Amino acid sequence: MVGSRLVGLVLAVSFLNSQDTAAEPEVNYIPDESVSYNRNSCKDSKWSLNKNYGALEPFLTNLHSSIQKAELELANPNDYPLHYNVGHEEQFDFIVVGAGSAGSVVASRLSEVGDWRVLLVEAGGDPPVTSEVPSLAAFLQDTEVDWQYKTDADEENCLGMVGNQCKWPRGKVLGGSSTINYMMHTRGHPKDFDSWGAAGNKGWSYEEVLPYFKKSENLDDPLIWATEDAKIYHNSDGLLTVGSWAENEMKEAIDVVAEGLADIGYPFNADLNGKNHSGFTKMSGAIRDQRRCSSAKSFLTPAKNRRNLFLSKNSLVTKILMDTQHNKAYGIHLMNKKGKIIEVKVKKEIIVSAGAINSPQLLMLSGIGPERHLQELGISVIKNLPVGENLQDHSLMATIALTLNLSITFSQLNDQDTFNFLFKKPGSLSNAGLPYAAFINIDADDYPDMELLQSYNPKNNTDSVKLMLQKSFNFKDELLADFIQINKMDYTIILLASMLRPYSRGRILLKSDQPNIYPKIVAGTFTDQRDVETYLKVYDFISRLVDTQAMRSVGAKFHEIKVPECSKHEFASRAYRECAMRHLTGTTYHYSGTCKMGPAGDSSAVVDPTLRVHGVEGLRVADASVMPTVVSGHPNAAIVMIGEKVADLIKGDWS
Repeated sequence: MVGSRLVGLVLAVSFLNSQDTAAEPEVNYIPDESVSYNRNSCKDSKWSLNKNYGALEPFLTNLHSSIQKAELELANPNDYPLHYNVGHEEQFDFIVVGAGSAGSVVASRLSEVGDWRVLLVEAGGDPPVTSEVPSLAAFLQDTEVDWQYKTDADEENCLGMVGNQCKWPRGKVLGGSSTINYMMHTRGHPKDFDSWGAAGNKGWSYEEVLPYFKKSENLDDPLIWATEDAKIYHNSDGLLTVGSWAENEMKEAIDVVAEGLADIGYPFNADLNGKNHSGFTKMSGAIRDQRRCSSAKSFLTPAKNRRNLFLSKNSLVTKILMDTQHNKAYGIHLMNKKGKIIEVKVKKEIIVSAGAINSPQLLMLSGIGPERHLQELGISVIKNLPVGENLQDHSLMATIALTLNLSITFSQLNDQDTFNFLFKKPGSLSNAGLPYAAFINIDADDYPDMELLQSYNPKNNTDSVKLMLQKSFNFKDELLADFIQINKMDYTIILLASMLRPYSRGRILLKSDQPNIYPKIVAGTFTDQRDVETYLKVYDFISRLVDTQAMRSVGAKFHEIKVPECSKHEFASRAYRECAMRHLTGTTYHYSGTCKMGPAGDSSAVVDPTLRVHGVEGLRVADASVMPTVVSGHPNAAIVMIGEKVADLIKGDWS
């Protein structure tokens, strides 16, 4: 996932992190356009024209000023609503918990109604400068803008990771995970949503949700607009900009893979979010002007000066307050960054948009969840619901590598790369590292069940290979040896197979009744043997790919990663491969399903089709946790759609 310019990227991260030191002003009044503050003062510039350049001096002075201005525009705190100090027992019409991919949308849309006072509460702060740079996405993990979750140690999964724990990053920042992810924008397959509707979730079929996908979208991709049906599926007037990645120096290898995939029935697909949903594609990205376009940038920036939108940053919601006589939510406990608990009241509704891990945690802490589990922790049960169950994820298997006889190399990062990025021009810093993917049908239907991502690495690019695997997977050192040895030989493609429609399920549980104690994450990655069988079919698929004329022309070779702990099995046997995948399978960061949507009578559901919590008045959930089944793609686009749709449902109910 990380490019091979290791030294340059690390230096870039070091520099950018040095810029992330803004003091965040606290205000207890409505944000005003006249209020502004700068991250850095241009007076302190270290670049001065200490020579007499004669006639060139005005030009150089203007250039210097332009570069300073471009730098100061990166993640400028003035782009977001100011922090609001919430008063004890202050009342709002709506409280939205979590300013992530959905919460930012919900708060922004509700605040379009001028008579409604809307409070948005976020556990993190403003996005850092580093988050603006697509190529630095991996470096946002394990920082203060990441919750830094890990799965519980398991004897069946994550066996190759340090402590037998998979890293599960989640955004703790305005924009949530849309501020730290790889910015992929795929909606999922129409059959995903039709299955939601068929399960009794009225209003959630593909035909019914497509208008909400289009509502949020500002498509800026000439390749997609050139397709025949673009206007049916896309829009250019929304708040979330969806663009195309800059090409990188791996284009020669990418073209070979594309040709090989076409030979076995997967031709290039210009628009994975359009009519066809399989094939080799250049991924759409949530990017604007070559920079990350998070939900915070898309939805909170346009709303930053609304006098009825209040944003409490660095504030943790610890409990939903309930009127137990009427099973009605009437407020929240909010812990501010000074550790003080504040009671905040709501007139109409609370919308929990804290994500598939934090939303079930908050509900359970508030007495809404599995009765027996809550009683074991001494939590009074208000509503017995299967909160935390049905946890799903697109697991990511890294057991296969290909080598090619290619002499491609990466150029080193230079001043031109920085200049291009600052002035919003395509370049190496504007690429998240995984611009292409193949969506394939392992079971030979028109409903892709596997995504093949590829990490392209020039020969002897071992430092970056090691960094990528440790950053993304948390692999133990001894499991890196074979990856490194393979890369020493030739140009290497590390294949990353992501299961789009898993059968396995995990769960989120509380470890404590204290809100600052992280929940127990039971990934459950291979709890259903059908997922093992699907992954085993990937080996045959890659063998077919390597045997195509295109791949043979560059001497493609298939390599299975050697896992020492699996040596008790015959190498490349079925038993060996299953052992290897249990060691070398992590996450694509697509956690969902833990507050499942379903109609009345569905005993596995937490919320109804309007996303109201069953049996609880004044409380909804709107984020990835409500998905009955995870979508067959990168879910951020669908989460934004959920935010758009629930905002309309709420407006309709209270208009």
